[in-house]
Order: sequence, then structure tokens, then C-alpha cells
Amino acid sequence: PCGHIDASNPQDYNKLVARARKFVIQTLSAKLGLPDFEKMIVAEKVHDAPSWEKEFNLKDGSILGLAHNFMQVLGFRPSTRHPKYDKLFFVGASTHPGTGVPIV
Repeated sequence: PCGHIDASNPQDYNKLVARARKFVIQTLSAKLGLPDFEKMIVAEKVHDAPSWEKEFNLKDGSILGLAHNFMQVLGFRPSTRHPKYDKLFFVGASTHPGTGVPIV
């Protein structure tokens, strides 16, 4: 596993992704009883901290919300309701109540 981008502790995301991919493929192959499982993969999408940062504008690639800091926990997260538009709601890890509690 890897966390958000931390300049004081740089990580080789390519190496981490390769290790995680190998583990997932081996696990699925064993549990499904399909020794050639990897050959059956037609497409895959991989995300790591740099891609989360680039594609979703998440600070330091943190999947836990807009930023990986104290101001992004509990009630400090942005509201789910838009302040101007009555029927516009925000969902996901970056809104209150946050990670692990889907509101959709």
C-alpha cells in the first residue's frame, strides 16, 4: 500500500503498482481457480497518488479528500449541499461526513 505524495518520503509508484498488481492477480487466480487469469485481462485502469492528484485535483494525491490534513476531517469538510443552488449536492470523500460514508 502507499499513501499520499509526501516529498519527505518519496515512493516509487511504478514499483508499488507492479507489486500490488502481481498480488491481486495471484490472489484472484488462486481463488477463482484460473491459472491463466492474467491472460484473460483485456483492459485495466490503475490509479496511484500522482494520477489521483492529476486527474481529480486531490492535494498530494490523497484519496481521503481534498487534502490529507486536519482541516479535512469530520465537520471541517465542505458541506454536501451547495450554498447557492438548492438541489445541488456534493458527494464523495471530500465532503462531510467523508471517507467511508457514502451518501448516495
